[in-house]
Amino acid sequence: MPSAREFIKGLVTQGASSPKGTIMFLLLLRALEREDYSLWGSVQRHNHHYVHRRSVSVELEADMPESMDLLVNKLQDYVGGMVEDLNRELERELENEYESRTEDEYVSDSLDTNEMYFDKDTGDEINYGAYSLINALPKRIAQKVLAAQADLFSRTPEQVFQDLMKRKVLFDDEGEVADLSNAVVVDDLEEPLKTKVLDRYRYWGVEDNDWSSFIEDAWKERLAKMGFNRVEIAYSLGGAQGDGASFTSDSIDGKQLLKYLLKRTESTQEAQEVARRVLGG
Repeated sequence: MPSAREFIKGLVTQGASSPKGTIMFLLLLRALEREDYSLWGSVQRHNHHYVHRRSVSVELEADMPESMDLLVNKLQDYVGGMVEDLNRELERELENEYESRTEDEYVSDSLDTNEMYFDKDTGDEINYGAYSLINALPKRIAQKVLAAQADLFSRTPEQVFQDLMKRKVLFDDEGEVADLSNAVVVDDLEEPLKTKVLDRYRYWGVEDNDWSSFIEDAWKERLAKMGFNRVEIAYSLGGAQGDGASFTSDSIDGKQLLKYLLKRTESTQEAQEVARRVLGG
C-alpha cells in the first residue's frame, strides 16, 4: 500500500471533477474537521487598472501537515478556475441587465413613469413642474386669476376655483394659463423625433451604480454560501480593454468552500474509505 504522501501525489494528477477529485475535497474537509487544522485564503485583485475576470487571483493558506501541501495547491488551482467561471457568469448577468435598461421599451417606460412630456414638434421636454394648479399659486396671483375669470363668466370666485381644480387647469408663475396642447408622451412622437428623444435619455437608467445593486446583493449572498466572505464586486461595461466584471473576497472559509465543492461532486463510498485510511480514525 502506498504511503499517504505517495497517495496524495497520485491524487493531484487527476482532475478535480473526477472521483479522485472528490477524494481530494473530502480529505481536506476531514482534515479541517480536526480542531488543530485550518484552511483560509482570499481572492485579491492583482491589477487595479482592470476589472475583467482574469484580474483577480486566489491565494489559499493552510495549517496542515506538509504532506497535504500538494492538495492545497491543487485546490488553489481548481478554485482559481472556478472563480474565473463565476466572474464570466457575473459579467454576463450585468451585461444583460445593462442592455435591457438601455433598450427603447425600457427607456420609454421610464419616461412615462416619471410623467415626462415632450413637444410634438421639437422633441424638447415640457417641464410640467414649471406650472401649478390654482391652489398652488401665490395668494395674490390666485386672487387675480379668480377675479378675472369670475368677471368674464359672471360666476363667483368660489365657483371658478372649483371648476379650475376639477379641470386641472395649469398656470405659470404669472397666472397665465399654460398652453400644453403640444405636450405628448414619447411614444406619441413621430419618427425620427421619437428616436432622437430616446437616444437623449438612453443611459438615464444606468448613469449611477444603483441599477446593479440588486445583482450585486444576490451575488454576495450566493458567494457567501460558497465560502467567499467580505466580497466586493467591480465592473466596467464600456467594451474597452480591461473591462468586464470580477469579485474579490478578503476571507475564504475553507471548510465552507470544501462543503460546497463536495455538493457539486458525488461523494462516493470509496472516497470515504480513502479519507479514513489516509487520515486515520
